[in-house]
Amino acid sequence: MAETEHSQKNVAYIRTHVDNIEQMTRFAIASNPNCRQFVEDYLSKKKGAPEIYLALADEPKNLDDLMGITEQSRSNVSKICTHLFQQGLIGQVADPENARSFKYYWTDLEKMLRVSEIAKKLTQ
Repeated sequence: MAETEHSQKNVAYIRTHVDNIEQMTRFAIASNPNCRQFVEDYLSKKKGAPEIYLALADEPKNLDDLMGITEQSRSNVSKICTHLFQQGLIGQVADPENARSFKYYWTDLEKMLRVSEIAKKLTQ
């Protein structure tokens, strides 16, 4: 079915509003001083979570990559990734090399809250 001019305008309208909502959300998060404390508390809840978070700095990584970097067990790395993913500290995408696996990466929270600085502080 070919797109009409009307449907293209609707899509553009929706995209604009989604972008605006995302910008407002980012602003609300960045301007709330309690957010950084929440992130610190959340990273502290799971031993090894700050190290896993920092290991994702360069590029998306799968569990095997993270196990090699952090020298933690697969089950522990998996639990920590789930823990971080549940609160949106990291994202996940299907691993193109393994359909049954995910690659994990930093979300926009890194830019807004500098989560890596909090994680570095916790590892010292």
